[in-house]
Amino acid sequence: MYSQEQCVPYYRNVPVNLFSYETNESEHSLVLRADFKSFESSNEEYHWVGFCTRALPCRDWRKYILNGSLLKFSVVGTGNIECMWFEIKSDRIEMCKKKISLTGSVVQEYCIDLGQYSPTIDDWAWIREICFVIYPEYVQKDEIEIRITDFRIES
Repeated sequence: MYSQEQCVPYYRNVPVNLFSYETNESEHSLVLRADFKSFESSNEEYHWVGFCTRALPCRDWRKYILNGSLLKFSVVGTGNIECMWFEIKSDRIEMCKKKISLTGSVVQEYCIDLGQYSPTIDDWAWIREICFVIYPEYVQKDEIEIRITDFRIES
């Protein structure tokens, strides 16, 4: 999935010391951690913590759209977190934004039909990044861990 060097954390209005991540290439996994126990947010500010990769093995995803491919992965969360967001961005627009519900410590399988997010086929010609985003308002003052595994594209 990602190597440690390929995964880039990014954030807005959240102290950098509150989150971390690790990858395991042999398990094709990404583990995201955040500690929001002492985090105080202001309703006037927009807050998020994200992790993305810009080192994709293939930038041109048009063949996946034309073949009806599915993007699949498993996710499990611990701590009191309701959801996170999955995003795919091209060089021009946000191609896909999907809410990923997290239910206790239950592993959930996600299967995303990439074609349903295709405004035009040419928008898939240059995929810039894949992101996982955590918004503190969906976390109830807790330490959380999210494990994403078995990330793949299938035709």
